[in-house]
Formats: sequence, structure tokens, C-alpha cells
Amino acid sequence: MKKLLYIALTAALLAGLVVPLAWSQEDLYMLKTAELGEHSRPLVKFDHKLHVEKMEEACITCHHDYNASLGMSDSDGARCADCHTPQASADNRIPLEDAYHLRCKDCHRSLFDKGNKAIPIMCGQCHKRGVKAPE
Repeated sequence: MKKLLYIALTAALLAGLVVPLAWSQEDLYMLKTAELGEHSRPLVKFDHKLHVEKMEEACITCHHDYNASLGMSDSDGARCADCHTPQASADNRIPLEDAYHLRCKDCHRSLFDKGNKAIPIMCGQCHKRGVKAPE
């Protein structure tokens, strides 16, 4: 009985360590969307791990599902560009660049207003000149 319990606990521990790693995104990457073409500001270095650790909301806060017919729910790894096109249309009320900015800036402003004065809220605080893609 002890051996079976030991095996079950070991399996649970390994699953707890391995499964989240398999489902996680890259920890650090540059937000570059080919659909937007040439970017007018420097790219944003996005720390996914930091956002996951600091956010109080679920993954669906960013990876939202406003169109269930696309078969996406919660954080199926959807990118903004999977639904938002560069230009607004009848099927796409929010253009791609606005989707990024509204999602990010609204959250940052809310956290800033709640007292987190270290959070970036100005354009140049996220779009930093000279920032290079992580190796």
C-alpha cells in the first residue's frame, strides 16, 4: 500500500511540474505582428511569465473569447491577430493595433490607478528605443 501511495505522489508531483511547462508560452519575447507591417515605434519586449505571476485575473483576461464560433476558449494560445485584422470592418470592430493598445493600456492604467506607480503607462515605457529581442 505504501509503495502505491509513493508512486501516486511521485506521479502527481511530476505532473504538477511538467504539465504547466508544456502549456506555457515563451517567457520573454518581442511583440511583433507581421499583419501590421512596419512598426512606427520600437517593438515591445513582453515578459509573459511576469504578467502571469503579477496578474490577479485569469488567462482569459488577455486571451479572451468573444467569438465562440472560432472554437477558442480561455487561453487556447490565440493571438490578437487571429481575430483582429489591421483595418476595422463590420466583422472586426476593433482594429489589431487598437486591440493590443486597449487590452494592455487599460490594464496598466487600472493597476496604476490602484497604486502601482511602477507600472508603465506612457508609450515610451513599453516601446523602448534600443531594446533588442531576447536571445
